[in-house]
Amino acid sequence: MEWRESITAKRKKSGILTNRSSSTCLIVLDAVSLYASAMSKFEYPSGIRFWADGKDGRSTIENVRDALNSIDEKFYLGIVDCEVFVPFNNICPLLAVHSPSGRLVYPTGSFRTTKTTIDLMQAVKYNKAVIKEVFKAELWTERCFIFKKGTDELFLKRLQAKYEKNTTLDKAIKLLLCEGYGKTGQKPIENNLFLVETK
Repeated sequence: MEWRESITAKRKKSGILTNRSSSTCLIVLDAVSLYASAMSKFEYPSGIRFWADGKDGRSTIENVRDALNSIDEKFYLGIVDCEVFVPFNNICPLLAVHSPSGRLVYPTGSFRTTKTTIDLMQAVKYNKAVIKEVFKAELWTERCFIFKKGTDELFLKRLQAKYEKNTTLDKAIKLLLCEGYGKTGQKPIENNLFLVETK
């Protein structure tokens, strides 16, 4: 497996990706302002959640693997734990994972990862990746634009605030738009509340 590292600096990410067979480098920049447009433009999973175990007749692990490798964009949206092979000649692999040291890397070769069905299909399409084995898949029965209305309304209010030179409102709405995306991907935080009686 070959690792390529991403360096995070403030609110921009840049990574230097090197082709194994040459000294050619590609600099990649990721701008955070794209989060709100992704929430408005794309469909997200909705409906009933189910495991791809074939028990209810919806889908099996094999169906998931085949749909991903054939880039079946009509297939269920979901989250898949799988083994992927990304050919070594990719100078810009799409699937990021954390290395054992905790760094964000873009591997080539075979590795196990958990990604969305969209991420995996994009890697198959653009990196010629192959989904070798699916271990688990959590899927949803429907898809829709669940964030579009709210995101578009906030975006229009932000444009109005800019026009009126209301920088406080502009910054507050920008924060809502960007942080809303991060909040939906946040791991659940479980808190235990204990009542302690002292004398």
